[in-house]
Amino acid sequence: FAWPDTRRYFYDALTAGTEEEREHYLALTFFSLGHNLHILEDMGVPAHTRNDFIYDHIWHGLIRGSYLEGYTESNRIVEQMTDNGKIAFDRLTDFWDTNGSQVLPGLAEYSNHNFLSEGTIFNRYQHPAWSGIERYEETAEDGSRDRVQYYTGRTSDGIEIPHLATVGLLYSSFGFLSPEDSARHTAYLDPDCYKDYSEILIPRVVSYALGLMEYFFRGRIAVIKDGIDGFLIKNLSAEPITGGVFEIYYDSTDGVRTRLVLHEISPLFPLMPGAVTERISFEAPANNITPGRYIIVFKGRLGNEDDAVIGKIVKDRIYFVSERHGASELYSMAMDGTYIRVLLPNNNAAINYTHPVISPDGTRVAVHSNRDGEDAIWIE
Repeated sequence: FAWPDTRRYFYDALTAGTEEEREHYLALTFFSLGHNLHILEDMGVPAHTRNDFIYDHIWHGLIRGSYLEGYTESNRIVEQMTDNGKIAFDRLTDFWDTNGSQVLPGLAEYSNHNFLSEGTIFNRYQHPAWSGIERYEETAEDGSRDRVQYYTGRTSDGIEIPHLATVGLLYSSFGFLSPEDSARHTAYLDPDCYKDYSEILIPRVVSYALGLMEYFFRGRIAVIKDGIDGFLIKNLSAEPITGGVFEIYYDSTDGVRTRLVLHEISPLFPLMPGAVTERISFEAPANNITPGRYIIVFKGRLGNEDDAVIGKIVKDRIYFVSERHGASELYSMAMDGTYIRVLLPNNNAAINYTHPVISPDGTRVAVHSNRDGEDAIWIE
């Protein structure tokens, strides 16, 4: 599955005729997105990004795939990681390769530049280079004291790597070579190296994966009703919509999702962030199974992406205040009394909410309240 597949499935999940088809395509959307995330996560494995085929792709007999991945899995390293936020880019390819155009490197660039794999220890690539050798003693499993040596390093963003590689037992036997050549012939990776690598790479991989999910769903629109037969669409995204089509659908009484109208956005007249389309007129269908409920779909160019998809369901709702749980709370519900939601929960009987008013684009609500001790209008 590739990124265009995922986009196509998402579009079909929003527009296919029957609910069964839409559920099928929605499942495929997340299945395919999972494949995309898997491929990006693989860019955090040095053996992948350093083309170390033998060690990273064969899985039989004595060879059990990437030793780094095996160490991470067997030691449950992922469960020990803390939240590191998410990485944001405005171009899809930058998540793995920025070509030096961004302050943050792509994930493939980062893992290739800063870490070793079993078949590329100080060879085949100029980076990473070791910065020194640390020598100390540790207690072995049999209780004896072993003298160990490790090459140290530092990532391109300044993170120290105490165990970049292990100094091999034959290091002194290659004294006739330069220190760099001796390291190339004798160094290897051990669990201490994998631990250092994991502690640096896993939070970064998670951050890039979170960023890619956010990138997929980053498109935001608001729908402003203009009478019973018209909409204005506002671009709430941080990027311009520079070409594509808005489509308005409804679900008919015979169970078929039907398109009402198309509205094209010309590449010559982009819909900038915060901008609003001209009025999109349509005839309200008499066979709408839920009167006032419509599905708005955009397919086209969003920022640097040509085939972005945005979906939005708009429906008439009632906003009201109730004390059904002992204190004044703000609710919304569908016109038929279903889909009741608490918008402003409250467990303090001394606080009152009255006179809620929704904003034209449906994204904010204004309400009168005494919750700060004085009467005021609050915007949520």
